[in-house]
Amino acid sequence: MVREQYRDGVSPSLRDRAITGVFWSGAGILGANAARSGTIVLLGFWLPAATFGDLAIASVVFAIAQVVGELGLVGAIIQTPEAEEPILSTAFWLNCAVSVAVGLITLASAEGIAALIGYPSAAPILRVASLSFPIAGFTVVPRALLMRELRFRWLSAVNLWAELTFGVVAIGATLAGAGLWGVLAAMIAHRTALSILLWISSAWRPRAVIDGDAVAALLRFGGPASVSGMFAQAADYIGYAAVGRFVGIAGVGYYHFAAQASMLPLQRLSGVVLRVAFPAMAQVQKQPERLQRAFFDSSKYLLAISLPAGLLLAGAGPWFLRAAYGEKWLDSETPLRLLALAGIFFALEIGKAYYRAVGRPEWAMYLVALRVGFFLGTLWAVASVGGVTPVSVAAAMAVAVMLSAIAGWVLAACEVGLPARAVAELLRPVAQGGLVAAIPAALLELPWAAGVSPWIVVALLPPTMAVAYLLATTSEHRRILLGLLHSLPGQHRRE
Repeated sequence: MVREQYRDGVSPSLRDRAITGVFWSGAGILGANAARSGTIVLLGFWLPAATFGDLAIASVVFAIAQVVGELGLVGAIIQTPEAEEPILSTAFWLNCAVSVAVGLITLASAEGIAALIGYPSAAPILRVASLSFPIAGFTVVPRALLMRELRFRWLSAVNLWAELTFGVVAIGATLAGAGLWGVLAAMIAHRTALSILLWISSAWRPRAVIDGDAVAALLRFGGPASVSGMFAQAADYIGYAAVGRFVGIAGVGYYHFAAQASMLPLQRLSGVVLRVAFPAMAQVQKQPERLQRAFFDSSKYLLAISLPAGLLLAGAGPWFLRAAYGEKWLDSETPLRLLALAGIFFALEIGKAYYRAVGRPEWAMYLVALRVGFFLGTLWAVASVGGVTPVSVAAAMAVAVMLSAIAGWVLAACEVGLPARAVAELLRPVAQGGLVAAIPAALLELPWAAGVSPWIVVALLPPTMAVAYLLATTSEHRRILLGLLHSLPGQHRRE
């Protein structure tokens, strides 16, 4: 078997720490996803689609703030395990300076940006969202150090508390009648709580030093990584732009609600493994056998987590919308299903993590550019038949994510020399489980199910799909769960 072939070439310490990192990161992401999803579900009762469209604009700014604030330096610090002072302090001051400058530029040019995107009333939203830039830049080094040290239990707790902060502020402000501005305040509160908790979790403190050589060394990696991050955000939000241009702000709201309930949680779920895999692969980037094993293990965990979760959202998600909201979010049902299926393929973005880990972040940028190309080509083909709608945009996004992720994974797998039998070992269990789990959801799409109560489907379909999947992949899931459980005692002692 492939795992026996690799067993002697992998450090038990690194493997145990990485597997335990997956466990703690997974627990944190699941908790954070539950908190965020619960908040979105409640907001869906109280806020109209147009308000969710406004929030989509704010989400774009917050996402850009994260990329600009990082300058690619999180990756630079993780990818260079020997990076210490004065590199760390230089990275901190560089992040702060750039983030504050970009935040001030956004604040001053909010009206011009709003006019450029064809939505003048977005100017106040942009002004509030500009506060996120300096907050994001302030947290880069502490977060990078925690990730480099594989301290994912702390990171998981930090993310969970920050999401709970968002939920409390958003729900409280909405009930108080604040509407859009209450949710924007919650987004700022989320970033602020995240910043405070990261600094509490890290013992490192910056020194009053900026080293010119360190700036050059950081930007050699961080520059391409930052550009890649900007491309990634463009790829993630290009669907919003297409819907907004041809459908309007309410259409953006339907698309944003569907993405918040499907693709974005799956993207965060894949991040459970990706955020552990990147530093783990960076630590063994010059040891081919160990790098190959790290890539194989990461792919295994990603597929095992993402495929059942994506199928569950695609199968049960639309039924939940009908049960909870009636016809209010009817236009989000098909986009939700398509984006959930797309989210499964974020599991294969381990290819991008591999290229960052080996110091070639420009390849991650090429893969993102490939996704944008696939999206535009598919949207042109689909829109020529039925026009540009939230459904056609979601279909184009699904195809783009799928094809670009597969391309990146195949390229990385070839580079690490992953044997064909290893690929078969990765795909066989999840393919069998996925096919079996999809049967109950497919049966409910037949005409005979039209009169079934949505609440009955919501109650019975998820456990039915879960049992079907586990029955088809029992041995693989046992290996994964046993690996996670066996790693816990040692990790508890280390932390």
